Order: sequence, then structure tokens, then C-alpha cells
Amino acid sequence: MKSGAVSQAPSPAYLADYPAGPAVGTLMATLSDLQKTGSKNVIFKKEDKQLQVLLHCTVKGIKAYINSCPHARVPLNLFGDRFMDITDRYLLCQTHGARFEPETGYCIAGPCKGEYLRSVAIKVTEKAIYSA
Repeated sequence: MKSGAVSQAPSPAYLADYPAGPAVGTLMATLSDLQKTGSKNVIFKKEDKQLQVLLHCTVKGIKAYINSCPHARVPLNLFGDRFMDITDRYLLCQTHGARFEPETGYCIAGPCKGEYLRSVAIKVTEKAIYSA
């Protein structure tokens, strides 16, 4: 494992703990918002601060991650809500090509191999996704 890599996924982050994060219970998206690409980039802003969150549908349910590559701290997406690689199996950092397992956020290839995307605590209902 490379230096800085984490052997297990860190505990989920709470968005309210971030300077631009929303309050607990804030609507992030409806499930229909994820239908087109299976993913959605949600942006929160407070004053001069910004926080991006990646929501993604997996076979195990909706996953949420801070939209920031562990390698360069840049958002994974460059074009709207498209996050998957060409095989449609992995989340892709479009800046440097790192690939992440959608269910865990674990980087399997690229400059941050062995590291994780930071997961986010969410609450999913029948129709929507909220910050937890």
C-alpha cells in the first residue's frame, strides 16, 4: 500500500460539519434526479465556500461521497453528472484517470490506488435523498 493510503474506509462524513455543508435533513436530490446517468453532483454553497457531493445508484443502494479525488482534491466529474468509466463499472476521476469501486469508494487504479473517496452520511426515503 502506498504512503497515505488507508487500509479501510473512513467513517462517513456528516455534511453539517463542513463550512459549506447543509443542515441535517436537507433535501439533496429526488430519486428521479438520478435516473438519467445513475449519478448526480450536488453543490452546496455558503458565502465563499463550496462543497460538492456525488450521489450514485449501486446495486446495494444509493451511495454518497464527497466529490473530491484523494489524489489531487479535484472533483471527479468534468461534464455534468457523468461519473462512470467507459465500462460503466467504476467511478472515474476524469482529471487523472483514478478508478473507484462505486459501492465502497475504494480506488483500484490510478495515482491514489489504495485510498478511498470520503463517504457521506445520507438518509434515503422512497422518493428522495437527505443529508444525515
